[in-house]
Amino acid sequence: MKKWISVLLALCICMCLLAGCVTEPTTIPTTQQQTQPPTPTEPALDYANSTVIVYTGNVRGDLTMYAKIAALRDRYVSKGATVYLVDAGNYLQGSTYANADMGLTVYNLMDALGYAVAAMGLYEFVYGDAAIGYHSHGDYTKFYTQAELYLGTSRLTYQQNADWAMEPLFAVRASKAAAGFQVICSNLLAGEENGGYYAFESSAVLGDDFTIGFVSELAQEATQLLREGNLDGYSFTDVVAPACDLLVALGGGEGDIVISAPADGQMIAGAYVINHANGEIIHETADLSVSHPQVEAILATLPAADVLMVSDQIYNGSFSANTNGQTNLGSLVADALKWYAETNLPENTYPIVGLFSGGNCQDFLYSGDVLASDVRNALHVSTQGIGLVYMTGAQILQMLEAATQRADCAGWAQVSGLAYTVDTEKAYDAGAAYGLYYKANSVNRVSVTTEGFDPEATYAVVSDMLMLSGEDTYYICKNLKVTTFGENGLDTCDIVMMYMQQVLNGQLGQ
Repeated sequence: MKKWISVLLALCICMCLLAGCVTEPTTIPTTQQQTQPPTPTEPALDYANSTVIVYTGNVRGDLTMYAKIAALRDRYVSKGATVYLVDAGNYLQGSTYANADMGLTVYNLMDALGYAVAAMGLYEFVYGDAAIGYHSHGDYTKFYTQAELYLGTSRLTYQQNADWAMEPLFAVRASKAAAGFQVICSNLLAGEENGGYYAFESSAVLGDDFTIGFVSELAQEATQLLREGNLDGYSFTDVVAPACDLLVALGGGEGDIVISAPADGQMIAGAYVINHANGEIIHETADLSVSHPQVEAILATLPAADVLMVSDQIYNGSFSANTNGQTNLGSLVADALKWYAETNLPENTYPIVGLFSGGNCQDFLYSGDVLASDVRNALHVSTQGIGLVYMTGAQILQMLEAATQRADCAGWAQVSGLAYTVDTEKAYDAGAAYGLYYKANSVNRVSVTTEGFDPEATYAVVSDMLMLSGEDTYYICKNLKVTTFGENGLDTCDIVMMYMQQVLNGQLGQ
């Protein structure tokens, strides 16, 4: 629905800023460039005789960060420095707009700002086939692969159906010229036969004297899982590594500058100033208090989301709450899934159960106006849509037992259509390992309290395709035949928003 964003952004780039930003960066007014004067005991840095490497990492689709980085770059340029922009990886995912046009807006902004090098963090790989969206979001053909974004692509229209076959039906990709910056990736991810996932270089050259590459390879365990295609029982957060640790070698030296990405995946930004007069290297904290006005103007052209509904309460999206019990946000999603199945499966004769994983509730819905972007930010879902499996009551009990096997269990079941309790004082009867979890040898902690529940009866369980593929604790779903239904391209977030408007009449919690 936002295919035109990329075209508009590209036009804005060409017409106003960003052709100019790449070669002749716009100077921020002097009043915005003031910095604290050096202390009397320290000589002022000779920026005119310096090279500055401005770095970012784990930006995760936060478009506003690029307006601040552009302003930071211009402040150094205005002092006479030669500036290189470098990203340590994990830039394509994490925000609505990063996924809205399949990563194209992020790439356009980075290209227009004049980034010299971007490393491929594991977030760019963890979903399979070097594509944003695969494991987490399901249908990876709806997203640009790294190769297409970097090397350019013609206009494409694809859908990958439930049988993993290609169909020219859904998800238009706009035309994309080759990126102006270099992309590098770890040898562990690119060193397979025939170039591995994508045969990008493992290092790049900045100007004439600087070579940038990897200090340490990406997580060995996660990389091995990716190569084997063995992500059963793992969620993307279980195996994901932070952005890459990068090494900048000066004039053929070894280890002159190390750009370290934090293990917790937090965003990083800063600058290394290399004084060519005396060889001194100074690390400076990034002042991100100022945004580049022309980049801000471009971001302002992205359409604002309409208010979908109004809430008079907060819907709890905390990890600790949703992975230890039923919450109002989890119930909202499960209710919406159950309603959609009841509405769109008129011939179904079995009781319907709505099911959602608590670990996929990732943020709060706050009181007041609720936007579509709020819903998508609150829920981690598959764009492959929803599906239905038929289970016996006994299988449901086993599924619930496994989903609640420990505290802070990412698979904790949020359900609609039945109620259950968990006796947490009893030990979980763990069977064979399943990823980071264990299959249930017996059902001794979970009891379904819904009147009429029958372990021998058949139930229709509707859920997000992410869970039905066997993520986290849901090994039972992986071995069942999944029936997809509903409108093409509709995902769980879409269904929740439809439920809010059509059933709740745009009023949450009232």
